[in-house]
Amino acid sequence: MSCNSTGMRLTLAAPGHLTTSGEDNKQMKFLIVDDSYDDRLVTRRYLNQEFGNDIEIDQARSPEEALELLQDNQFDCILLDLHYGSSTGYTLIESLKTQSGELPSAVVVMTGSGSEEAAVSSLKLGAHDYITKSHLNGAVLRKVVDYALNCFNLRKELRARQEELERINRELSHKDKLKTNFVASASHELRTPVAAMLGLLEMLQDTDLDAHQRQLVTDLMACSDSLLLTVDDIIDLARVEAGIMETRPYPFHLIDELQESLRPLRVLARDKDLDLESVVDPTVGPWRMGDRRRIRQILNNLVGNAIKYTTSGRIVVRIDPGEGENLVFSVTDTGMGISDEDQARIFEPFYQAETTESVSKSSGLGLSTCLNLIDALSGKLELDSTVGVGSVFRFSIPLPEIPAPSSKENCRKVKFTEDNPSSKRALNVLLAEDNQIISNVLQAQLEDRDYSVFLAPDGARALDVLKSEKIDVILMDCQMPNIDGYEATRIIREELKLTLPIIALTADAFQSQRDRCLECGMNDILVKPVSAKELDIYLSNLFR
Repeated sequence: MSCNSTGMRLTLAAPGHLTTSGEDNKQMKFLIVDDSYDDRLVTRRYLNQEFGNDIEIDQARSPEEALELLQDNQFDCILLDLHYGSSTGYTLIESLKTQSGELPSAVVVMTGSGSEEAAVSSLKLGAHDYITKSHLNGAVLRKVVDYALNCFNLRKELRARQEELERINRELSHKDKLKTNFVASASHELRTPVAAMLGLLEMLQDTDLDAHQRQLVTDLMACSDSLLLTVDDIIDLARVEAGIMETRPYPFHLIDELQESLRPLRVLARDKDLDLESVVDPTVGPWRMGDRRRIRQILNNLVGNAIKYTTSGRIVVRIDPGEGENLVFSVTDTGMGISDEDQARIFEPFYQAETTESVSKSSGLGLSTCLNLIDALSGKLELDSTVGVGSVFRFSIPLPEIPAPSSKENCRKVKFTEDNPSSKRALNVLLAEDNQIISNVLQAQLEDRDYSVFLAPDGARALDVLKSEKIDVILMDCQMPNIDGYEATRIIREELKLTLPIIALTADAFQSQRDRCLECGMNDILVKPVSAKELDIYLSNLFR
């Protein structure tokens, strides 16, 4: 036995060794903290009796001596008396706790007779077990120490797994953010050129064309709409995989939206000599609250598929009342039908049913996208099909009926006509847009409708224009070089103290992006492509 100022160390060695906790060749180390020499001696003897002589036992006469020993030593188990002259075992337990609130070793509290209440208090502080000295013997000590070691190791393993889960969660959160940013960026990069194409075609359609030229432009617009639909399907598939499929309910006119959805599809049906009909039950109220953009996307996919796989006959689109606030949309065709085997897999991404050589292949994303969109809208999709007869795709979604909104609430659907010119006044519009083609198209469309347009290729230039010109409204692209639309809006609100309307122009409609637009001070968001007529109606009603 050896003694020093910090305590006493007793090392008993004998042939053989003890292994614990699955670790081979590991010598167990105990620390006995007790101010009674006799109690330390009894405890040491029981430890040797139960764990053998190939263990290392250190001893301390007070918590202060124990702390000094623990600075340079790591112990498997600390056997701690609670009562001392001027301190208690509680202070040692609290001092030993690391930043995570865990003890560095298994701790067994040893109390005198009748002080179990104090021992329980120590357990609440983090000790792993306790034993009363009056009941102390070798078997009891072995049982208590084994239990304390198991508790300590389990807590240590649990803490390690929690830390690992937290690390994984941080990595997943980072990856989710990267996915979201990628999808938003991809949506912007893919939809922006299509929006430019549609804008150019719309401008061309307003020129002096003969009947043949006008038909060519109409067909090109239908093709561009179809391309935009495919782009949306690809983006939505990425959204689903990233777990960020979103919907945005707004007031809309059901019949107007239905006809607008079918407009480009009628061109495709006409080219195949198919009849495309639409029927709305007369009891269905026209004004509804829902995500009109998603509904249009679903109809475009279902009707587009019906046209693709129907060689003769007709396609009928119906809207009927459903249960409660639900409406039932159905698309019926007289096409080739779908086999039972294909019906079981037809909603899988990229899956395509067997067809004749006369039917061109598609991306295989349309029906999968429909299923995901309808699910996001809290709806249900059903399919009835017979080979050689045709198919019926039917979906039901909640669309609460609402009163006809005022012009402020529904600026896209309130009609502006030349019969009421007083409803429109000349406006100075600042167009902040870095895409030159989009900028040129919007400028020409606005100036054709008597707006004065000031151009800015980035946020910095937009701020300069505001300092020198009287602007009524800003159309602000979000993604621009130098200063983007978000930062430019923040400066306009916080530093320039201007309250004029700022409308975001974006190629994507993420709810998170909409929230970001509103948080930085924008008033509303317009999703590209936006037609000249839509933009004119919007701006007219904005100041009505």
